[in-house]
Amino acid sequence: MDSSKIETGSKKAGVDLGERHLATVYVENGENISVRGGRLRSLRRQHNRMLSTLRSKIDRKEKRSRRWKRLARVKDRQLRKIRNQIEDFLHKTATRLVKTLHETRVGTVVVGDLTGIRERIGYGDRMNQRLHKWAYSKFKHMLTCKAQLRG
Repeated sequence: MDSSKIETGSKKAGVDLGERHLATVYVENGENISVRGGRLRSLRRQHNRMLSTLRSKIDRKEKRSRRWKRLARVKDRQLRKIRNQIEDFLHKTATRLVKTLHETRVGTVVVGDLTGIRERIGYGDRMNQRLHKWAYSKFKHMLTCKAQLRG
């Protein structure tokens, strides 16, 4: 069956965004869909470690020297690569989730609002770092755009 021929249904779904589970979806008929975010957490952790390592190496070099410039270029290239992997993961996950919702005939998707969560919670340095790297707004935007494209 061609997915473009599937009509949008009248079911409603609620999406709860999370840090460990990227999205937990409850569909009106009682079905639950959970999207794991382990790969995303791994990429974020890799990004943080790479940034820390390369910054410390750069700090030990004389500013604007040849070696300093080379390390700065390496840092930019490595971090861009990881950011692109994160972006790719979010796009693919949002696309898969919207496709699944479309196939289960969901017509309305409601996404939980997390604005201000970073200011309300203070769990310490490590958890704050994870919260500030959490791309919930970007994922919510991707999910919204892809759902609108599907109807």
